[in-house]
Amino acid sequence: MPPKGRSRRNRSEDDEIEIRTNLSTFKPSPTKDIVKPTIFYGNLDEDIDSWLKNFDRIATANEWNRERKLNTLPAFLRDRAAEFYESLEDDKKEEIYGVWILLCTFDVLGPFPPTYNSNKYILIFSDYLTRWPEAIPVPNADATTTAKVFIEEVVCRHGAPRQLLSDNGKNFRSNLVKEICKLMNTKKTFTTAYHPETDGLVERFNGTLTAMLSMYVSGHQRDWDTFIPFVLFAYRTSLHESIQETPFFNAWP
Repeated sequence: MPPKGRSRRNRSEDDEIEIRTNLSTFKPSPTKDIVKPTIFYGNLDEDIDSWLKNFDRIATANEWNRERKLNTLPAFLRDRAAEFYESLEDDKKEEIYGVWILLCTFDVLGPFPPTYNSNKYILIFSDYLTRWPEAIPVPNADATTTAKVFIEEVVCRHGAPRQLLSDNGKNFRSNLVKEICKLMNTKKTFTTAYHPETDGLVERFNGTLTAMLSMYVSGHQRDWDTFIPFVLFAYRTSLHESIQETPFFNAWP
């Protein structure tokens, strides 16, 4: 019998995706008791029993979901994501779940004149694949603040990136940031004086962000942090010539 308030219906593709994903989450030994999808249809129990019997094959559900997600991307993004995926070692491929997990750049802007909220810096994160940026105003840019913002504003919202690229600042080289990246299975890489262009994406965004903020900030310059959400929205919804799409469309196709 279906749960109270739900009617019996046929299985949909989304149902199958949810069940397979739930099964793969509890590998290597899922059981029927811990697989509790939020949907119901006529042959649900039979399907779960069948999939559990063939779990070695079902464990590739992440690969199945990845291919489905890639197919929703524009062609140029799909090719770029697929190329990155194929470059990974086999034991790392299962960890690819979404779009914002390929290469995330990280930088600090400031110090600026302190705002009424006591903010003096902006921590910048930008995704190489989608061009989606995050800009978070903070009162300081020490290792503790950097790690806290990375967890709360990037990992908790978008997932842990496979690679995090930054310059050689002390806050980026701190043991705290290293341990967090290790915990998140994120590879930490740094730009070099010989190849500073490797972080060119975030540098270009920094210039765009400061130019846009300068058009709105008051003469006393103590309110620049209040305009960041609006500037980010304008940037995310603007067409980028290099990718022929907006970051918003790429991140949420």
